[in-house]
Amino acid sequence: MITLEKNQKFATPSGVVVEIYLQNIALDLAGGNANETNLNLNWQAEEDMQLEDLLQVEYFADENRLKVEEKQAKVNNAKLTVQLPPECEVLADNENGSISANNLDGNVKLKTENGSISLQNSQGKFRLKSENGFLRAKAISGELKLNNENGASKVVQCSGKLKVKSENGVIRVLEAGCDKAEITSENALIYFEFAEIEQGKFKFKNENGKIHLAVPSQLPYNIDAATKSGKMHIGLKGEYDGESDSTSKIIEMTQGAGTVAIKVQNKQGSINIMPANKGFGYSHHFDFDFITNTLDNVLDIIPQEYRKKAQQDFNKTKEKLQNIDLGKISGNVETALNEVKDELDKFAQKVSESKFQEDLKQKVRQGVQKVKTNLSSSSRKEVDERSRLKILQLLEDGKITPDEAERLLAAIGKNDE
Repeated sequence: MITLEKNQKFATPSGVVVEIYLQNIALDLAGGNANETNLNLNWQAEEDMQLEDLLQVEYFADENRLKVEEKQAKVNNAKLTVQLPPECEVLADNENGSISANNLDGNVKLKTENGSISLQNSQGKFRLKSENGFLRAKAISGELKLNNENGASKVVQCSGKLKVKSENGVIRVLEAGCDKAEITSENALIYFEFAEIEQGKFKFKNENGKIHLAVPSQLPYNIDAATKSGKMHIGLKGEYDGESDSTSKIIEMTQGAGTVAIKVQNKQGSINIMPANKGFGYSHHFDFDFITNTLDNVLDIIPQEYRKKAQQDFNKTKEKLQNIDLGKISGNVETALNEVKDELDKFAQKVSESKFQEDLKQKVRQGVQKVKTNLSSSSRKEVDERSRLKILQLLEDGKITPDEAERLLAAIGKNDE
């Protein structure tokens, strides 16, 4: 087995349309400053090959359009890196491989069936879609839409317009600086943290999953929330109008000018609306992106015949890590991560190639150790966060009142000072 690297460059003016259709090759997109598009392909094969053996590449100068399409070829660990000019239009469709994109500017559509998609530090109009992969976006300005069927979705520090839709995957939006958002789920958790904005329009809708909103204390909100049969907890200060019967609950609450309109609807699931500075927002998150990125890299080296099964197992693992509830872990995070590593080691044993087994185990060990190192430096905070989440769970179960929860959370906050 030999490692190969091939390059191809095209002079493409700003505004070029780039179409990429892949099946199993990992894709990395990066924005550049020059009016050119560079292709770099790395892979492993039994014998020497050319880029043309794996990819069909055509540039239509009259249309300023570049098309890249994967051919059927038996290779391992293939990764295509594409450096793009500014203000481009991109359509990338990858069936099983992952897609990562950074520093893009333009109109971008990214789609996978089983692979993950990661987008960061970009501006423009973006569409991310997957059936079973994990979607994440960070530091995006403009218009962002995520559509996921079964995988989890995570958005961090994004401004402009946001739309996220999921059937069964958890949705988490952290430090949201957007002024318009529409978040919809059928069966999974929606978690949303508001930034301190002056005006905006937000809609949240769920069928069977929970909705958790973290609201800054000075936000000039107008909240309209309703659930048909789920529980509702309002931890914000102030008075609100409401009505309820044996099953349904409706409340309306306004603070200040009420210029941030928040509409929340749930059928069977609960609604929790809590202050962002009382332990429910910003402070209690551990960012596990570094280990989910490691899992994505592991997936890229898995032989094609094992990849589909591995993708299903990895998606479950990544979702658990991204949405880990410290209050429900018996023991500590290190114990939980060791359990995850054991499960991945079991998967490696199913693979017949001994060299691949060892490569997979080594990557998993490195990723898990990195998580342990990060968490060991914040063990005291970890205890406080477990306490916060336990208080919120008691509140949701109706075992304590909202006032009692507020006092307990405030006491923990003083200990952190």
